[in-house]
Amino acid sequence: MTGDAPEPTADTLFAPDMNVPLPTPPTRLRVARCCNGCGNRLARPATDEEVAAVIAGDAPPDVRPECPVCSRDAA
Repeated sequence: MTGDAPEPTADTLFAPDMNVPLPTPPTRLRVARCCNGCGNRLARPATDEEVAAVIAGDAPPDVRPECPVCSRDAA
C-alpha cells in the first residue's frame, strides 16, 4: 500500500482515502425446513427448538405430514 492509509482489516471497509469500521448488527439466520421423505422445501422455516435439537445431535422431527407431496402420497 502507498500513502498514510492504514491497512484494511476484516472488520473495516477500505477505500483509498478512508478506513471506516463496519457496523455490527446482530446476525439472525433463517433455516429452511425440508421434508424428511422427499427433500421438498417446506413453507415454514425451522423453529429455534428444531435447530437446537439438531445441533445437539438429535434427529430432526418428521415433517412429512406438512409436505404437500408426501402427505398426498400417504393419503
